[in-house]
Amino acid sequence: MSKSDLTVEWKKIAGSWMARMTESLSRYRKTEVKAAAQKTSSKYDKLVDHTWEDFPTGIPKVARFQNSDPDFDMVRSFNLAHLRILIYHQNRIQTLESKVFERDKRYAAMPRDSVEYKKLRGAQFILRKKDGDEPERLEYNINDEKKGDIMEEDELLLELEMELKRYRKLDNDSDVSRLTMWTDEVLLPYIKIRAQKRPKWYQHRSLFNWTQNKKPLVPTAEEFIYHSQDFILLRQREGENWIKETLDAEMYRNPTSIFKSFLKNSKNNGIASISYYDDDYRSLVANILWGAIIAGILLAAICLLFLVSMSRVLMAMVIFVFDVLVFVILTVVAKASLQEAFLGTAA
Repeated sequence: MSKSDLTVEWKKIAGSWMARMTESLSRYRKTEVKAAAQKTSSKYDKLVDHTWEDFPTGIPKVARFQNSDPDFDMVRSFNLAHLRILIYHQNRIQTLESKVFERDKRYAAMPRDSVEYKKLRGAQFILRKKDGDEPERLEYNINDEKKGDIMEEDELLLELEMELKRYRKLDNDSDVSRLTMWTDEVLLPYIKIRAQKRPKWYQHRSLFNWTQNKKPLVPTAEEFIYHSQDFILLRQREGENWIKETLDAEMYRNPTSIFKSFLKNSKNNGIASISYYDDDYRSLVANILWGAIIAGILLAAICLLFLVSMSRVLMAMVIFVFDVLVFVILTVVAKASLQEAFLGTAA
């Protein structure tokens, strides 16, 4: 056997050995991956994703139901309660503010060399103690400052400052219970609450109907649901517009709507009393309807321009009217930005 034949034979043996090794490693790797997948799969099956029907009747069931969909995730804002507290302290602040203004008028009428007039002009005074005498009031001068000098405070302004900071402070004689609520804990959170969107009528009505049909709470605990004008949404769907809201309202009004069966998602499995809708499907249907509306407007304009005899001036007016109509629909109804509406109208 020649040297070249031996080389060829050796290459065949090496190639066959490498192929068997690769196949063995591949089988071992597949077995290992499969075992790991089965292990994680068995744990994944234990994930907790119970429906509200699995929870005990009462507050747990209500909480799980409201958490099941953004349309049900709403709470009361207690606007009247917040405003009553704000108005109460607003009146107290107003009284102190009026006292400050009246004092300013008195100080302005006093002689220019008086302490009161100088205070009105921004001068500060210190109290300097003397042995056995009452503290002496001196106009503050940084170069004449001595140890033990006490800066004289404006008691009325301090009281006004405290009232601005304080929103409620309840004390009893024994000082056992004390509740202090500061401005940052009442006013600023309330501003954020007021900025939240209110639920649509059909969103609140769905929650109301569920509480009335399932009766998870005692009558005194379900009174919150009757204040329909005092709710805010905790979660909001992205990209909401008039078409989607009209679609939701139509499905609520019409239980046999053709959209209901198409838009339902997997959360409806085993739950016949509640309908959950897929956001992606809602967006798809809404976009199709938007396209049909815009196409219908453009088609109407084309029909007028090509099928009806009119002067050039009238043609220009028709184009202008339909452009304005498309722009209004995109900005007001579709809630598009000015740039998006401009590009859509130009196209």
